[in-house]
Amino acid sequence: MTRRDRELLNKQFRWMTPKPRSNGALILAIAGVFLAGILLGGSLSAHESKPLPVAPKVSVAGSFSVR
Repeated sequence: MTRRDRELLNKQFRWMTPKPRSNGALILAIAGVFLAGILLGGSLSAHESKPLPVAPKVSVAGSFSVR
């Protein structure tokens, strides 16, 4: 393989070399989607609801007597 052949081969496969990733942009995109989901979910479930009735606490230990 001559020098010219190597240059042509490198030129053909240049598109296959991986591009450096921008991790900062990826982190910002994920954080943005996360926050948008929280805001959208909070606005969709912001309806007023009545508080659920709470059952009175019953002491189980006091209802049994050991003789």
